Amino acid sequence: MSHTIDRKDAHAQAVIDQLVAEFTRDLESLPADFLASIDDLEDVKSRMRSLVARASVKGYGDLIGPVYDLDSTMKLLKVTSRAAISKQVKHHKLLRLTIENSESIFPVFQFEGRAVRGDIQQVLRAFGDADSFAVAQWFNTPLDGVTPLDLLDQGRLDTVLTEARALAAGWQTV
Repeated sequence: MSHTIDRKDAHAQAVIDQLVAEFTRDLESLPADFLASIDDLEDVKSRMRSLVARASVKGYGDLIGPVYDLDSTMKLLKVTSRAAISKQVKHHKLLRLTIENSESIFPVFQFEGRAVRGDIQQVLRAFGDADSFAVAQWFNTPLDGVTPLDLLDQGRLDTVLTEARALAAGWQTV
């Protein structure tokens, strides 16, 4: 399975082109003396790459979409410790999946800007301590052609919460 965007996909290419153009404009707007003061270009490139979501992690991307690794998530949320991430997970404010070698990954769909979406946090609380992989898949599984994420994007939080609570109750009885 390829982990790159198929360049023949016109929409994907349009997204890439738009991002590159916007990033270029942002860079060009920086003062020349600031750009000249950057000593470690490799470090800057490395930090930028870490914020780009991985399209797939060992096949999980097909089920849950792109993910961030732990370091990228910490940078995104501007936290400096793993304990701060664990606290957010414990309090159902952040969805973490643990894969091989105890690596933590975080589905991109839960983020908006540099924060976890408030509606996602409410749904995570409704699920409580349910299996994180099951929850991540549920967010992306269509029911009658519409995923819970689609419903949230349409502002239908109450509908999603009702479904999540019912499903979570069923999972607890199994």
